[in-house]
Amino acid sequence: MASTVTTLAVEGLTPVRTRKDFEELAGGAQGHPVSVGVTNAGLFTDWERANSFAEAVRVAMQVTHENVAATLGVNAAGPMRWAVAWERFEGHRLDELLRQRGVLLPDEAVAIISAAGEALSAAHAKNVLHGDFNASWVTLMPSPDGSRVKVAGFGLGMLPAFVGGPRPTVAGDVAALAALLHELLTLQRPAGSVATLPLAAMHLAPVVARALGYDPKNRYRTVAEFEEALGNANRTRVSSGNVIKKTDFNKRSGIGLRTLGPWELEKLLGEGAMGQVFLAKHTLLGRQAAIKVLRPEQYQRDDLIQRF
Repeated sequence: MASTVTTLAVEGLTPVRTRKDFEELAGGAQGHPVSVGVTNAGLFTDWERANSFAEAVRVAMQVTHENVAATLGVNAAGPMRWAVAWERFEGHRLDELLRQRGVLLPDEAVAIISAAGEALSAAHAKNVLHGDFNASWVTLMPSPDGSRVKVAGFGLGMLPAFVGGPRPTVAGDVAALAALLHELLTLQRPAGSVATLPLAAMHLAPVVARALGYDPKNRYRTVAEFEEALGNANRTRVSSGNVIKKTDFNKRSGIGLRTLGPWELEKLLGEGAMGQVFLAKHTLLGRQAAIKVLRPEQYQRDDLIQRF
């Protein structure tokens, strides 16, 4: 056993799901919820690789950031088997959210990618790579003071590299971040080609195409470089919500509880001859915004809708 292994006592373990190279369980440690990934029996062919993986997990434990689900420890779980523990948070796991809700609006997707990018950048600053970044490692937690994104898998994500898979790289993590953006907007993981983005997200297409392009030399070299390009592109427009039809307004008295896409309109802030301004709350990310909508009676005039 590697002398650098850090142990953590976890109680009440229950199976959650089976992944390719490990089984994920949920439990508690020192009064806090944790997840544990137990590597499959026979996965490692020798102690050198097994111990090298445990050392990589120990190094990943140094990564701290508000968007990181911290890696907590690595315990022996049998001959050449390891149990890796990390923080578990209640919320929406991103892969499950996509299956339930479908594609996200561009502003939702960019917000999630930006937060996840901060987590990856914090790891890269510690010379720690993820190696397996995808939607299954991202948890979204609604919060009254804004979005909460937690990225897990630092340490355990590098597992394939120690059992015959490719070594992780910074470029690989950046491409994985771009691939997740592609998936949030299209529900497709890019496999050899980039799908056409929805019309509302076309302003992001050049960034996605470059990040996932065939020529690795032309791709973004760092998460910061990718996110700067993404931010510049996203500032060129504000994505639209679902238009509320006049009949939808007539079904409710006052402002009621109405929604525009993922936004819930909470309170009327002001109004004029053409529109109304509401205080709104994002039902997934938890952040607030002021949203202006056309007055119900204006939905009969196409010219006003185009001007708006």
